[in-house]
Amino acid sequence: MKKIFTAILFCVTGLLLMAAEGDTTWVNLNESHLDWYGRKDQQVTFPDGSKTYQRIMMFATIGCPVGGCSGWDYTNKMEVRHNTGEIDSTEIFINSFQVDGANYDTINFDTDTTYTYFFNAGTGLTDSTANSLLEVINFGVTQNSSFAIDTSYFWPANYWNYSYNGSGTIVDSIVVVGDSTAISAQLSYYNLFDVIENYELARIITPYGSYYADDWKHTWLFDVSDFEPLLHDSTVISSFYGGWQDGFTMKLDFAFIEGTPAREVLSIENVYSSGMGGYTYGEVGNPDVIEESLVPVQVNYDAGSIAGKLRVTHSGHSFGGNEDCAEFCQKNYYVKVNSFNQFSQLVWRDDCGMNPLYHQSGTWIYDRANWCPGEICITREHNLSPFITPGSTVDIDIDMDTYNYNGNAGFTPGYIIESQFVQYGSINYENDASLERIVAPNSDSYFNRYNPICGKPVVKIKNGGSETLSSATITYGAKNATKLTYEWTGSLEFLEETEVELPVDTWTNWAEGDSSGLFEATISNPNGVSDENTSNNMRTSNYEQPPVWSSSFYIWYVSNNAASETNYAIEDEQGNVVFQSVAGSNNTTYKDTMELAPGCYQFKMTDTGCDGLSFFANNDGNGLCRIMENDGAFTIIENFENDFGCEISQWFTVGYSTGNIELKEVDSELQLFPNPTYGIINLGAIINNYQNVEILIQSTLGELVYKESRKSTSNFTTQVDLSNQPTGIYFITLQTESETLTKKVALNR
Repeated sequence: MKKIFTAILFCVTGLLLMAAEGDTTWVNLNESHLDWYGRKDQQVTFPDGSKTYQRIMMFATIGCPVGGCSGWDYTNKMEVRHNTGEIDSTEIFINSFQVDGANYDTINFDTDTTYTYFFNAGTGLTDSTANSLLEVINFGVTQNSSFAIDTSYFWPANYWNYSYNGSGTIVDSIVVVGDSTAISAQLSYYNLFDVIENYELARIITPYGSYYADDWKHTWLFDVSDFEPLLHDSTVISSFYGGWQDGFTMKLDFAFIEGTPAREVLSIENVYSSGMGGYTYGEVGNPDVIEESLVPVQVNYDAGSIAGKLRVTHSGHSFGGNEDCAEFCQKNYYVKVNSFNQFSQLVWRDDCGMNPLYHQSGTWIYDRANWCPGEICITREHNLSPFITPGSTVDIDIDMDTYNYNGNAGFTPGYIIESQFVQYGSINYENDASLERIVAPNSDSYFNRYNPICGKPVVKIKNGGSETLSSATITYGAKNATKLTYEWTGSLEFLEETEVELPVDTWTNWAEGDSSGLFEATISNPNGVSDENTSNNMRTSNYEQPPVWSSSFYIWYVSNNAASETNYAIEDEQGNVVFQSVAGSNNTTYKDTMELAPGCYQFKMTDTGCDGLSFFANNDGNGLCRIMENDGAFTIIENFENDFGCEISQWFTVGYSTGNIELKEVDSELQLFPNPTYGIINLGAIINNYQNVEILIQSTLGELVYKESRKSTSNFTTQVDLSNQPTGIYFITLQTESETLTKKVALNR
């Protein structure tokens, strides 16, 4: 398992270094335990709105509770529950009386004692006993409530009593007739309640987390500045978890960064809000059913507004039947403004195989309808300003591609859709270039596919001014190193952003002499003039030194059953290819020996099938890739994750070591899949030394249900069948003379 940890220092210094010391107000929520389908609310006190904030950032940290994370991908909606200030009501109907707590339309009763007959076996005669009193409560109502008027007690009536002979046989009967009858009237009153609107701040899909340890955590960052009108004073923040099992933990933290925003948010209002249940798509016999929910909505575009934007977070769920909709089918939505179609958008993510959370225990590599397991649902933004006039009403309508579901999956597909109309004031700056983030070098786990580096740094910049950003100066380097300067040119309109690769001659250009582990980048001189907003010009990231490899090593590569999909290469820091693999044969071992001059290099392996060298849900089999020290002792320098999706890479240096070669101590690893399993488990193990190996499988009660002894080289694979065991959790242990590796697996039968 590859552990992922949250880099808190990076979050603080790298993404919030926008204002002076003390200008950021933090609002920290308690950690929630997301254990079954439902909402977890927290009452929160935000700033009172008396200050302006250039940005409001939300950190969402998902982790494993004690006992481990769920093994399934579930939807998480983070919401602000906005009290609109409006009051609504529901009419409540009640009976005018209740008898022993139950409602009756009519009752018969007696004002004197009534009796019930029974056969007395001791005397052989018919006997009787007095009935229990009936409690009758009479009610009245006001406009907004009900109340008890009085309570009376009567005896039951309108039933049959029976007479018995000496053997207990019924010989006669008589009806007990009451002396009174009451008929209930129907009363009504109105139950008043505050009107609460849920606004989705962000949406995350949980990873397949069976492999993750109890201390696993991962943080996503969201800019929630558009919701500023709702994030004032006392309100409720909610995490709605769509999982039908335990679960995950969720920790939300908000950072209010003082300053002048690029433009003021005047208002935000929901246009569509499907909630967790979503809108049904392509129902059998009614393919246009989703349009019954996505009806045109009229909004007021205020006279004082300068710009209007539509936010749409749109994700497809459930699959099966024709086209595997809506999770695995590629469909479009269309935005109509005042009845004219202005935008179309494919509801899809095609980058799941590049997920920073790899590997996972399920089908994490499969592309889906705007989500990947362990990733966010992307919010699309549509600028409506060119099509609407301030001071007018606007009709907004979202339509979907038509789809006819054939009903063969057993459940109906649907889309979770949240959409808001945001109105803005004028742009506050003409020339404002911001340095949004440092992609590399950066030790934050979200950027782990690109780090650590020794090559060219990568940053993302953004135009926050009304003037087109055509040039800027970027200064960069490690904190204690001599800074480099790059003159960027391009074309960015207001709020457009782009990634910039910063040139270096050698790695020592930006890192030499630094021991702080901090990288700094600053942007200035937008369009050759002074930046009007300097608070967002600088970012800092934590970085790690890339490993130092020997100049002489070899690549040990074992192909799987789909060798034609996999290629690997070594490039220098300028991107020049110094080694390129050739197409190989299936299930074959290759040894490529490298002799490299001092410098900075990147090893990169790509898989065109985006299923790595090992993936449980196909027939490609298992391969492996290691970097081995060329010392005759089989010393492992780097052992790559097999289930890596589309690509895996490693930067390294040769000849920069001040002492001995820094050989990497590779942890032994036990891999198993699928998890959960229906019986068959594929085991793979990586061990540093040649040992006799025992595989032990125990139940949660400690019962040994499987044992196997094997000889190992430095890795092996095997298959275990637990189909004869009952459903439950089992612990699989790989044991040698020097180490013990254990993982748990869920067996479902």
